[in-house]
This record gives sequence, structure tokens and C-alpha cells, in this order.
Amino acid sequence: MHLVVITSPLSVPHESPLCNRMHQAGLKRLHLRKPDWDRADACSFLSRLDQGTLRTVVLHDWHELATDFPVKVAAIAMSALCPSKCNVK
Repeated sequence: MHLVVITSPLSVPHESPLCNRMHQAGLKRLHLRKPDWDRADACSFLSRLDQGTLRTVVLHDWHELATDFPVKVAAIAMSALCPSKCNVK
């Protein structure tokens, strides 16, 4: 069994040290879900994570940050890419 965490969509006090501690305790995936954050907020958060913790992060937004940090990106739903071809309303 693997420990997976999806962050609160709201900012949480001391969240980055908490994420680092969860990684040390066996966290395998940390899904960063902060819809109200901008790119600068995400960069600030990621820069406070240990390298090992960063490797567990999956970004749901700011996919371009994967070129700056050793993180993964969440797959984009096909319906978001081709709504007319996928018969999505």
C-alpha cells in the first residue's frame, strides 16, 4: 500500500514542512491542488520542499514548472483538449 496525499485547495500554515515530514514517513505521491494560487505561489511552495519530497509531487496546474523542479504533472483529461471531437458538452 502507498500513501498518497491530495493537498487542501486552501493554504495551510506550515504546509511545506508538513509535506517534508510526510515524505520522511513514507509519502509516495503528493498531489498539489491549489486552484487559487498563481505561478509565484506554487514556485515559492515548491522551493521550500526537500529534493526527495519534490520527486513525489504531482502538479495539477503550472505544468511548465516541471522544467524547473523534479516534479510530475497530472494528465490532462482528453475532454479538455478536444471537446468537439470527444462529444463532451
